[in-house]
Parts: sequence; C-alpha cells; structure tokens
Amino acid sequence: MNRLHPATIIVSILPRLKEAVQASLPVIIGSVVAGKGGNHDWFAIFIGLMTGFLAIGTYVTTRFSIETDHVAHKSGWIFRNDRRIPLEQIQNVNIRQNLLERIFKVATVDVETAMGKGRDLKLSVLGLAHAERFREELLGAAHLNLADRTQVEEPLVTLNQHDLFLGAVTENHLQQVLVGMFTVIIPGVGWIITLASKQRPEVAALMFGTGIVVFVIGSWLWGVISYYLKFGGFKVYQNEQLFRISYGIINRAQLAIRPGRIEYMNLTTTLPQRWMKRASLHIGTAGSFGEAGVLAPVALFVDRKRAYESVSGIFQGLNLEDLDWQPFHPIFYRSRLYRGLLTMALSGVAGVFLASHARGMGPSFIYVILFFILMIAGARLTGLFLSRPENGFAITDQALVVRRGYFHQTISAIPITRMENMAITQPWWWKRFDCSRFQVQGMKHRVFVGGMNSTSIDRLISLWHIDRLPAPIPDSATELVTESETTESQEITHS
Repeated sequence: MNRLHPATIIVSILPRLKEAVQASLPVIIGSVVAGKGGNHDWFAIFIGLMTGFLAIGTYVTTRFSIETDHVAHKSGWIFRNDRRIPLEQIQNVNIRQNLLERIFKVATVDVETAMGKGRDLKLSVLGLAHAERFREELLGAAHLNLADRTQVEEPLVTLNQHDLFLGAVTENHLQQVLVGMFTVIIPGVGWIITLASKQRPEVAALMFGTGIVVFVIGSWLWGVISYYLKFGGFKVYQNEQLFRISYGIINRAQLAIRPGRIEYMNLTTTLPQRWMKRASLHIGTAGSFGEAGVLAPVALFVDRKRAYESVSGIFQGLNLEDLDWQPFHPIFYRSRLYRGLLTMALSGVAGVFLASHARGMGPSFIYVILFFILMIAGARLTGLFLSRPENGFAITDQALVVRRGYFHQTISAIPITRMENMAITQPWWWKRFDCSRFQVQGMKHRVFVGGMNSTSIDRLISLWHIDRLPAPIPDSATELVTESETTESQEITHS
C-alpha cells in the first residue's frame, strides 16, 4: 500500500500548532496580566507536543491503495480507521498546493465522492509527482480518464498577464474592503483620534475622513493583489469527461470536475468589464470537499460573447442571447426603496442622537461613520434602480435564468433537472399584485427572483413536475408484461 510523504509531519504540524497557540493565548495573556506564572505555559507546551505527536502519527499510520473496485484508506493507532470508497462513487480528484507545500514540492489530494458530506477523502500530503500519478490512476480506475499525455493538449481557456492585471483591477473587491474596514480601520481609529484630537475640529474631521479613505483604498489594493496571486497561471482543459482547472501563484489549485456534476452557472461582470465587453464564468457542483458543493471558475475576464458560448456548451440548449427576459414586478423595487429609506432615516436619527451626547472627538467620529453608512445605503438604492431595465428572469424548457445588478451584474442559471426544492414567499401587501418572491434551491446553490407573477411560477412548477415524472414503460416491456400475465392466467385456468 502507498504511504504519505514525510513532509506530512511539517505541513500538518504547523497549522495544528497555530491552532494550539491561538487556543491557549488568552490563558497565557491572562496569566501574564495577572502577574502569575502558574503552569499555563507548560500547558501550552503540552498541547504543542500533542499536536506534534498526532502529526507524526498521521504520517506513520496512514496507508492507501487502489483495489479492484474501491479505494482503501487506513489510518490511526488507538482508534483504527479503515475506509473503503467504491470507485463508482468517485466524482472528481483534485490537487491543491499552498505555499508551504510548494516549498517542499508536495500536494494535497482531494477525492470527491457522490455521497456528499463526510464521504470524501483527503490525502495530505503526497509528493507532487506521486499525487499526479495517483490522480491519473484513480481517474482511470473510475473510468474518468484524463487526456492522453503523449499528445500535446491545448488549453480551452488561458489568462495572460495583461488580462490577469485588467481582471484584478476591474473585479469587485467589496469583500476585501469590508474585511479591511473591520480588521484595519477599527484598530486604526484610536490612533487617528489620538492624532486628530490635537488639531482644530475642522482639521481633525478632515484628517479622520482622509484616514478612512486611505484605509478603504488600501483594502481595495489588497483585493487586487489577492486576485492576481490567486488566479495567476489560470488554465482550463476540457474533454468529454472532465473539466481540468488549474490556477494560483502561491497556493496552487488543480480541479477536475465532471460535467454531470454541474448544477449551477454564474456569469458575472462589473461595470468597467461591461464597458470592455468582458465577463467571468463560474460553475457550481452538487457536492465536493466534504461540503455541499463548490463554485469553480472556468473563464475569467474573457470576451462576453465567448462566455455566452461557453454557457451553451455547459448547459445544452441554453442560449443567453436569445432568451425572452421578463422584468421583476415593480412591487419588488418599491419594497426595497421603502426598506432602504427607513434604514437611512433610522441611521440618521441614531447618529444625530449619539453625536449630540458625545464629547471630544466623539461627534466628528460619529458623523464620519454616519456619512459612510448613508453613502453605502444610497449607492445600493441607486444601483437597484439603475439595474431595473436589465433585471429580469427567463424560463426555458431546460433552466431558470436570472439577471440582476448594475455595478456588479450577475446572470445565474440552474437546470430544471437539478432543482431540489422551491420556496415561494408572499408578503401580505404583495397579494393584491399577484406576485411573490421566488427561490429555487439545488443541492448547494440557489437562484432568487425578486418578484415573479403567479403565471410564471405555475409554468416553472409544471415543468419541474413533468421533469420529475417517472419514465414511461417502453411498448416492448408492456407487451412482455401483458404476455406474461396472459400465460399465467391460462395456467391458472388449466389447473
């Protein structure tokens, strides 16, 4: 049987030591602040030794092999774990590398199964050559062979340095900005207040606002750098059985996805990308990595027309350019408008009240925060109404497609065959408009329609029911059943 690479000890012990230090850090800090030595430091050392022992145990006891009809995986000393995964359940085999693994030239192999959470297998870590060879052997045994490596295989999609840079600059980095606001701005507020408290009020307010703007721009730049490092070297290969996706400059990822696992499509484009007629395409699978699914990129910053063609190749018969779009009901926009105005009014009243009772730099601080809150809320309402002419949904015999957003537009689709459940929500004031909020859920991914009329809902439900009806019995099978019943009847009569 095969075994893990010796680097498993180092690669697995460092994250566990980090968790041990984080878990024991409050105790150690509390002991130091209280001026008591105690045995807390020895307790932290004991945790570190235990994590090292577990890392060594993982390397020594883990064995795996490919048998005739299954994958065998054994691990553990005291509690022995012997797993057998049928080859027919294997869906994808992916290879991932973080920075530490790339230094040691090793990789983690994720074996995804059709059983979902708790049924997948993770081998951390193997030598890079061993991991690639094991993946090919496993995919071949599961009848998911990769392309013949003796032939020169051209990638279906690549991302050159020019497009990678433009994609990083024009991509939506709102998540990184929000993370930066809570991790950098909040600690930095104290330093800014201390510095600004020595200035005149108008100068202090200007310094405070400038500092927050600098923090926001820095967070956005961090998003640009993260995008560049994450998707550097992006390539996609495709054959009849697999999508093979690889990307990453520091943390390298190699994904293998079966087309039959795809249950969701998401085509995104920011406002600058729309001006440049570019888009990014992601596909969602029904289950992977011990979770309920994954969203993987298959095209980044490509020509929008080419992205549309890729969608029709993934979901047969779905042509985004020829869809009959139906707009969201106007009540959806009214509800969002009333909710947004109410939020802005309550925020304004609360901000003025707090500022009137604050002292020192308190009022300036509160007014700056209130300004950003109102600016974000106003931008959301502005984007909502700017996107109204293009927001809508389309129902075909194959899928439900939804388009929404202005500054960051998304076109999402889920095939009718992949719909697991539907949710219809109708507020009491929506009844007179014969309209509801509608949501479709797959195994992992979901599609939301802001306002859908009852006629469209009934049509989609009817298509969903028709798709779920059992297949009719073939005429030949019916004739066999009839003939069998006739023969049995004759035998009973003869008796």
